[in-house]
Amino acid sequence: MSRAPFLSVFSGVLLVLRSLSMHSAPGPAIPGLPALLLAFVACSGAPRPCISPDDCSVGTECLANCCAVKGGLAVPEGLRRAQLAPVDVALVSASQHRASLPAALVVGGRSTGGVSLYLRFVLPAARIAHLERAFLRLEPMPGVAPSTERVPVRVWRVGRPWTSSDLEWLSQPPARSPGSGGLARTDPPQSLRIDVTELVRYLRDHPLDDHGMVLKADGHAQRGAAFATGSTTGRMPVLEVYFRPE
Repeated sequence: MSRAPFLSVFSGVLLVLRSLSMHSAPGPAIPGLPALLLAFVACSGAPRPCISPDDCSVGTECLANCCAVKGGLAVPEGLRRAQLAPVDVALVSASQHRASLPAALVVGGRSTGGVSLYLRFVLPAARIAHLERAFLRLEPMPGVAPSTERVPVRVWRVGRPWTSSDLEWLSQPPARSPGSGGLARTDPPQSLRIDVTELVRYLRDHPLDDHGMVLKADGHAQRGAAFATGSTTGRMPVLEVYFRPE
């Protein structure tokens, strides 16, 4: 396969970055801009993450936090849905090196720094055998001031076994493809839904490599967005799977 299309896209991204660096007006850097660009480049060939219709191109709209053809459906009709709770979950961050599970997961905040939320689910074979769509869903943390900041997040496959008792920030398991991206914001209050269909399909087809998934975000935003972990209050993250009945 020719590398020309890839080189063309890559060159275009470099030109955009160079233009921003050369012609930007003096003043503070735009928080999260590098991560935001990387999130959209990484989503090439996969569902493009979105928060509002303005994030999507002409002829598409924002459905379930993904750009889709206008007039379409977030999921096909006639599917059944199952919500799976994690069997193990842990959080490590640049400010909290040892694994813990605080009440809130703050993604993108400078005071917290980078964060990694590790989740492992038991995938029901009968349902994922006919999988059509899958989303990782997080809910805003109750009682926390909402944030209008747009925070890019990524979800990856975890590359080796882990437990919530042995995770550390400086010795995390490797993050492996397939991965997917999303955009987090809590004002107005809304769920964060990240399309992880390809990731779940990979885990279905490679059960020996199923070590769960990890949600990662850097700390470029001012305050970031707070989502519930379910450890004390609020709803814990869930994996939504949509499948065809047998």
